[in-house]
Amino acid sequence: MKFDILKHDEQERFEPFPLSDMQQALLIGRGSVVEYGDVGCHAYFEHESNHLDVKAYEKAWRRLIERHDMLRAVFHSDDRQQILRDVPPFQIQVIDLREESADIVEDKLSEIRERMSHQVLPADKWPLFEVNVALLEDNCYRMFTSIDLLIMDAWSYFQIILPELIAFYNNPDHEFPDIEVTFRDYITKVDSVLENSEEYKLAKDYWMKRLPTLPPAATLPQVSTLDPNTEIKFKSRGHVVSEKVWSEIKAQGKRLGVTPSVIMVAVFAEVIRKWSGCDEFIINFPIYDRKPVHPQINKVLGDFTNNLLVAIEKSDGTFAERAKSIQEQVVKDLEHRKFSGVRVLRELMRLQKGVRAMAPIVITSLLGHPTRYEMANFGREVHVITQTPQVLLDFQISEFEGELRFNWDSLDAHFPKGMIDDMFEVYCTTLNELAHNESWGKKNFEMLPEWQIKQRDEINATDAAVPEILLHEMLAQVAQIEPNTLAVITSSKQLTYSELSHRANGIGRKLRENGAKPNELVAIVMEKGWEQYAAVYGVLASGAAYLPIDPNVPQERLEFLLKQGEVSIVLTQSAVNQRLEWPEGLQRFCVDHDFDGVDDSPLESIQTLDDLAYVIYTSGSTGMPKGVMVAHRGVVNMLFDIEKRCSLRKGDRAFAISSLQHDASVFDVFAVGLGIGNVVPDSSPNPEPAHWVELISAWDVTFWNSVPAFMDILVSYIEGRNELQMKTLRQVILSGDFIPMSLPDRLRNVAPVVNIVSAGGPTETIVWSISYPVEIVNSKWASIPYGRPTTNHRYFILDKHLANQPTWVAGDMYDGSEIGLAQGYWRNESLSDQRFITLPSTGERIYATGDVGRYLPDGNIEILGRNDFQVKINGQRIELSEIEVNLEMLKGVRSATAVVVEGPSEHKWIVAFAVAKSEAEQALEPNELKTALEMKLPNHMIPSHIVILDTLPLSINGKIDRLQLMEMAKEYTSSELIAEYVAPRTNLEAIVASLMADVLHLNRVGVLDNFFDLGGDSISATRLNNRIEEMLGVNMPLSALFTKPSVEAICHYMKRGDNAEHLDAIAEMFAEVGNNELDRVVADLRIEA
Repeated sequence: MKFDILKHDEQERFEPFPLSDMQQALLIGRGSVVEYGDVGCHAYFEHESNHLDVKAYEKAWRRLIERHDMLRAVFHSDDRQQILRDVPPFQIQVIDLREESADIVEDKLSEIRERMSHQVLPADKWPLFEVNVALLEDNCYRMFTSIDLLIMDAWSYFQIILPELIAFYNNPDHEFPDIEVTFRDYITKVDSVLENSEEYKLAKDYWMKRLPTLPPAATLPQVSTLDPNTEIKFKSRGHVVSEKVWSEIKAQGKRLGVTPSVIMVAVFAEVIRKWSGCDEFIINFPIYDRKPVHPQINKVLGDFTNNLLVAIEKSDGTFAERAKSIQEQVVKDLEHRKFSGVRVLRELMRLQKGVRAMAPIVITSLLGHPTRYEMANFGREVHVITQTPQVLLDFQISEFEGELRFNWDSLDAHFPKGMIDDMFEVYCTTLNELAHNESWGKKNFEMLPEWQIKQRDEINATDAAVPEILLHEMLAQVAQIEPNTLAVITSSKQLTYSELSHRANGIGRKLRENGAKPNELVAIVMEKGWEQYAAVYGVLASGAAYLPIDPNVPQERLEFLLKQGEVSIVLTQSAVNQRLEWPEGLQRFCVDHDFDGVDDSPLESIQTLDDLAYVIYTSGSTGMPKGVMVAHRGVVNMLFDIEKRCSLRKGDRAFAISSLQHDASVFDVFAVGLGIGNVVPDSSPNPEPAHWVELISAWDVTFWNSVPAFMDILVSYIEGRNELQMKTLRQVILSGDFIPMSLPDRLRNVAPVVNIVSAGGPTETIVWSISYPVEIVNSKWASIPYGRPTTNHRYFILDKHLANQPTWVAGDMYDGSEIGLAQGYWRNESLSDQRFITLPSTGERIYATGDVGRYLPDGNIEILGRNDFQVKINGQRIELSEIEVNLEMLKGVRSATAVVVEGPSEHKWIVAFAVAKSEAEQALEPNELKTALEMKLPNHMIPSHIVILDTLPLSINGKIDRLQLMEMAKEYTSSELIAEYVAPRTNLEAIVASLMADVLHLNRVGVLDNFFDLGGDSISATRLNNRIEEMLGVNMPLSALFTKPSVEAICHYMKRGDNAEHLDAIAEMFAEVGNNELDRVVADLRIEA
């Protein structure tokens, strides 16, 4: 668009005038109520010189202040700024350290830097900059400059301040041509012309149409809670690329039509994509957007910054293709920059109903601008750092004498220790690669720092030899050595090793005679009991593999499993055989009496270690179960690993609580072959902890293996009976689900000599493929670590391109093993090919576990849950496990689970379920738990409902039944999903509703109405927050308002803790004076604001 020549208004020069969009955003960010706020937009420069005339330097600054209006600017609380006509003579503080010791000098210089480098200068007081000089020995001068960037942008500093400062310093009488216009002229006239222009309307329309599809800001891994003793300040990292290498990089970009700035953005996008786990995201790209309204506009000091929200949307193809995609998008967005990025962000916040710093990753490029480093005339640069409110990572780029120079300034306290260093290292390495033509054709770059590559190699170095023995042969060996030792113990019958081996031989012989063959399935359909052991070993002795089926499954499922497993022979028990309806054509044998008198002499094995041992069916995402095919060799590998890992020995006894169709039973059953007897509880549809304790005590059980829920039930039972303890229990493996953080210590209280191992791995990785010895449980953990791979397993955390994820970054978990993986899915080749794949980088076979996890710095893996348990609400990524852990830490809570329910308009609700401790002194109150959680978790993670249950529902395998909980959650949220107008019911609600209505210019607001649905945005939210504080004296974090955007929720939040009585008193006072007085006070607040 074309502007008229801007004219100066001398008469209004010193009158208050509005803020620019950027200044308004920066001022809001200076407050503590916004995320990553309490920070000024600030630049700090430190140089050292050996030839400074301090008086001349001070006088040069005074000439600048006299010449440039914005160096005399102050900012008022009414969102306006003003140029002061007169200011006192500016003084540079001089600190004389020439006579001090080296230690004192160092301490004093550090003290000055500490104070000035992160200043938040009072915006309403002049000056908004500070300059100091320290006198050092040997004619050395240290110069400190601190500038609040409310008054100028970086371009102004480098292109105006520095060259003019040098000119005035070298010649105090130097005269520049007068500047005919001011920043005030620009703001008051250009913006109004711009907003009424056709170009502005087109730009606004362009961005408003893009908003619904604009990707979110990238979210880097962050610490869950900030240490209150940690000082939150920016740390700077710098790097220089030589003129030669930088020229080669630019030449490669020019060949492809990619500008130098976009090259830097494109590489940055690669790093951010990798560490954020987001393929599509936006980056905040400030541009210096001085409209050509006057020949001298480039001489005017001020903040002319506009924000371009660069959408990174292409993640496939080569790097060159991704870079060109960014280039094309930048050009298109620049054409529509008349609608400022600040306004785009404001609309985006309103659309997503969140007050997060929507684009906390920023790139500031001075490439393409004249390079001016006049401060080099004063001496060497010692330290430079910038900070920006609502920014976590600020990337600044410039050139000097042909070299590329860039800095990353970051709020390191918000990130895991060392993570930004890793990102910076990878960025520098990747950028250097682009000097070579072939790198532009790469689809992916190596994104792991060197130390992580080395660590992963060491962690995955698990190769070991596996004994060449079949599973049933292990039983036969023990039976020869310990024939009279008890192998299986039930309440009705005990079997010695000799008896079990003979029964296995007899069953095996008869099955083989009736057609059993290697890699075919014999079904075992039984209740828990000694017969299962005879059946399992008998099937293996026959050469076939066993298929365990729960006799209590629905008839349709039973028939499906038998048919899909191509079963012709079934082993069962007499009672089960009579109870069930069997398909026709099956040979059925009852282990308890059909094998009496059969030849039970040893059989020669007819299968190999790579033939099937069993097929266990697990639930499938399609709703149809899938049969996991496991060979002998993989089970033998697992057995000997656990034997060594848990220091197990002959004579140990395992409590075989797991059902045969659950893969946790595999270890118990085949541990018999290691000389470890099994104590088998009676079959029961419900947990019977009294029975368990009785057996554990009677038979001196030393080993337990189950899902955490069963152990939790057992410990809870014992805790209520002080005289009980499990004194012989030496080793416990908990697997299959998240372990409650309190459970290990509770278990140690009732089993004083126990060692606890957290183990994991899907059925497809043969029971356990990863483990962690649980010793001291760190209260800062979100969950107990998943651990490291077991023998002959290798674990990978990969992105969708099957590239390694860095430490702290979540990704899909894959297990690689030559012998420790299932062969695939029974009669389902397509699914096998989909889940068991080849890792391109190594050529090895790996399994996609379906779990999400990440590597921790110590080399352990943290499992974050299934993909299903990771959610986003209002753009915030939430790990439900974090809510669960914090709930379990509250007084009186034994266990907790959180789920998400989706309602109309895709609104999502978090609902948590809690179970009270048996010894709790009083019943749990949901509102009290919610209030306690609000002290521990961010507002967006607070459940909308907390439901108290007697027990958490369990699936057939003993895992928490999340699907059932989700159905229950829908009942608790359905009444809230559609809110009709509800009038204020209390005096406090009347006050807040009146304030909200006034801010939004509405006649009324209901207590359940959503602030943002009524037209609220970040600006009006800030005003409402301020008025609440002025009227009620409550300083509520602005983030709380965005996550609790109704009158009812705001009032509930404010009345936490000791505020309730105070607020009720204020509300009652206004109720007594009547609505007219309340309206008057609200109106007065509006006038004052």
